Amino acid sequence: MSPFLPTLFTVAMVEIGGATAQFSSSLVAGKVAERTILRALGLVTAGVMALAAIGAASVSAVEDIIPQVKTLLLGMALIWASIGQFRVLKPVAAVEGDNPNVIALRGYARLAISGSAGFLAFVWGVIGGSSADAVIEAALGGWIGIIIANVPPIFLTRRQIRKLHISWLRIIAGTLLALAGFLYALSALKLIG
Repeated sequence: MSPFLPTLFTVAMVEIGGATAQFSSSLVAGKVAERTILRALGLVTAGVMALAAIGAASVSAVEDIIPQVKTLLLGMALIWASIGQFRVLKPVAAVEGDNPNVIALRGYARLAISGSAGFLAFVWGVIGGSSADAVIEAALGGWIGIIIANVPPIFLTRRQIRKLHISWLRIIAGTLLALAGFLYALSALKLIG
């Protein structure tokens, strides 16, 4: 199975309405140009996904990993990612500096390091197998998932975003991620068929 779509879907669910989207909105409110925001988001996200791909390729090369361990790792990653969906987000702190490019890059980098999207792409890359194609597909799926989830706040007004009921979307996404994580974990532990 190709890890592209599962990675895209799970990463987009984790990222929807999260801290990265809030930071994007704050950059727009601070009059940072959309192209500057998109460039910084794309570059930082590409870097995170490249690291995820390198890690997944390294771990996938180990042939002694049994499939149940990979499945358990995926279950745990999904459960971990779901936890963030249920917490109330505080406003993202502004990044100091005069240059909008530096502000955007540093802010997205700080959020990427603390987020779970890169780890999910890493895990899906490991699940995909030892081929380079699977690792690249997982990284590409993760990159597109982050972009899909974080571009709307750049172009929508705060009023339009409020109408989307992001808090409900986050709760639904968190519930689905947790449920899938528990099912994968139980399956790995042979508690369900």
